[in-house]
Amino acid sequence: PHSVCTGTHTTPTRAMTEASPLLMPASTSLLATDSSLPPEPAVPWVSDLAAGRLQMMFFTSLALFDMVTDGLVFADLVLEKQWPVLGGCLVAMVLFPQFLTFAFLRANGQKSLANVWQVALFPVLGFGAFFGRDLTREWQKVALFATCLSPVPLINIISGWPHGKPPLATGAIWFEVAEGLIEAPCSAVITLYACFLTRKVPSTSFLASIVASFGSTARAVDKLNQLGAQRGFWNEVKYALAQLPDVMLRIIFLATFAFLTRPFGDGSDEDLEASKSYFACLLIVTEFVSNLAYLLALSPVKKEGLTLLSASMLIGHPPDFSSKLSRGRNSHRVMRLSQTVVLAWAAV
Repeated sequence: PHSVCTGTHTTPTRAMTEASPLLMPASTSLLATDSSLPPEPAVPWVSDLAAGRLQMMFFTSLALFDMVTDGLVFADLVLEKQWPVLGGCLVAMVLFPQFLTFAFLRANGQKSLANVWQVALFPVLGFGAFFGRDLTREWQKVALFATCLSPVPLINIISGWPHGKPPLATGAIWFEVAEGLIEAPCSAVITLYACFLTRKVPSTSFLASIVASFGSTARAVDKLNQLGAQRGFWNEVKYALAQLPDVMLRIIFLATFAFLTRPFGDGSDEDLEASKSYFACLLIVTEFVSNLAYLLALSPVKKEGLTLLSASMLIGHPPDFSSKLSRGRNSHRVMRLSQTVVLAWAAV
């Protein structure tokens, strides 16, 4: 029988249930069943239900803030800086993880086709208004801004409000992981790259978007590593912050690499501000494919989860919730470090 641990320890039953869409059945028995986290002091005047609700409200607010800043940056790139290709890359990285996660959950029976409105509503309304209506410039900004919004965080907090945590059936954990490990770092790389191109101090919206993406990515890395762990708010924050240096260095490296390897022409201002960076795109695609091969070699991952986990490993490393995956973390770190050194040398 499955044992259930309290406090900050991992609950095996919950961990196995959360990981079941991702791992092969035989691998669920390999999930970590304990945690080295120290116990978090209890707050006697706050019930577990209230603490769970406050935690959901805090992290939902962070997710919504990240969406808002991404929308502002997208509108600015397209309409103010006249970089539609770079803006298109940004919105693609915002929308792709949502549709990828929806397809992943639908393949595992956690979402039906009727739920597709949750990820399609705002993009359809935003792009429909932008391309289908004769809007003023201000309303064009509103339409582009709206394409980066999503009701999923609000749906998750509403569904989880009665119990202080989102139900497993909603797949909330996978939307959070995909947003934090695919959308957030990619949008941060693109936003930083745009700042490098302009050679100016980032605007408030750009800076807020970068900081929010750093935070979302660090939390998602920790969330995936400790899948199923029941932890208090301060432990959630502390262990997410511990991931921040690695996350920041990776994102800054990718943005700098994209800037240094962009095409050069005759040195004119137009050439220096060219928003294309083909080699950086090739790097991301190559690493994504190598992550696929790496996971296939480890072989505990279902085919439905390969794309999601491979994309998440562009920033992070193989997660800790499975012993087979966690055994590959050190080799993946060495591979990542070797790649970084070689690419930095080539870019310089």
